[in-house]
Amino acid sequence: MTGKQLIKLMRTEKVTIRELAARLDMPMTRVRFRRLNGFAHNPLAASDWRFAITGKRNDYPHFRG
Repeated sequence: MTGKQLIKLMRTEKVTIRELAARLDMPMTRVRFRRLNGFAHNPLAASDWRFAITGKRNDYPHFRG
């Protein structure tokens, strides 16, 4: 997931940097860093962030939750 994709997803789901930092229990500076740089080499972290933003795990077809 690129930084631009992360920004678009956050805007679509209306999640602020402050809200996402609270959900992931990390500083807002790290959220800002990921919005700039994305997750080029860590797809598992990207899926965790996607779940924190949307509340859905659509990237795992075998997951029924």
